[in-house]
Amino acid sequence: MRNPALQSTTPTLAETIRTLIDSELVEVHTAMPGIVVSYDPATQTADIQPALQKKYYDGALVTRPVLPGVPVVWPQGGGAFVHLPLAKGDPVLLVFNERSLDNFKTQGGITDPADTRRFNLADAVAVPGFGSAPYAFSVSDPEAVEISNANSLMQIKPSGQYVLQGGSGDELVTILSDL
Repeated sequence: MRNPALQSTTPTLAETIRTLIDSELVEVHTAMPGIVVSYDPATQTADIQPALQKKYYDGALVTRPVLPGVPVVWPQGGGAFVHLPLAKGDPVLLVFNERSLDNFKTQGGITDPADTRRFNLADAVAVPGFGSAPYAFSVSDPEAVEISNANSLMQIKPSGQYVLQGGSGDELVTILSDL
């Protein structure tokens, strides 16, 4: 049984272990939203500002530093890829890798992580398109595959119909078939 005189000042072993675990978990990163500061299409890397501040148990908030040179994840394979314009202020999902990406980024293939760090801010990749309600976009046809860029729209409908609209709103496929 604990000494009542020490009870208010001396933590139990369980409390000490919990405090230690919590202090270590503060530095484990898995995923969080981020905001593009700049993007280099030649290297497909971006400087990203993590959107969530670090919050300590005493309530203190600290803005995390901008993460430089974060690889941007674009769909690609078999020699094909999809690339979208990425601009300052665009939202992304930052995913923090289990181990160091330093060797993988320069060598590719199966590599030695060469560092013992885990789930570190330095090992982030950015997935575009993860945003909050203010970044939601309008879908014209929820049953169609849609690609939109400013005032242009391409739809592939389940029926097999293709819809292409130019900036003026004219349906280009209809115009071509009328010609």
